[in-house]
Amino acid sequence: MIRKFINDLTKMDRARKRMVLVAYDVVAMIAALWAAFSVRLGEAYWTDNFWVNIAALISVGVGLAGLYQLRVYHIVLRYFDLKTVSRIFFGAEALSEEGDLSLGHND
Repeated sequence: MIRKFINDLTKMDRARKRMVLVAYDVVAMIAALWAAFSVRLGEAYWTDNFWVNIAALISVGVGLAGLYQLRVYHIVLRYFDLKTVSRIFFGAEALSEEGDLSLGHND
């Protein structure tokens, strides 16, 4: 299943790959902001405050602009092939499993 997903990703054109990367980064940034607020406040943080939501969206936009200016998307799309992506994926999985074992998570 993972190999099929990676193969499908490598067959996409560059614009679609960039959109996948940007979508992932947006989700990751929003999750990181929410987690930071929640950890700082000691509880799950949800707000209806318009200005807090606008500030969060602006920070995500600034993050994306920074990644674009640093040419991260260009570097990732140009130099990562299936072999590199597979190595990174399986390396991250191995580290995750090792971390689970060392912390006693044997599920």
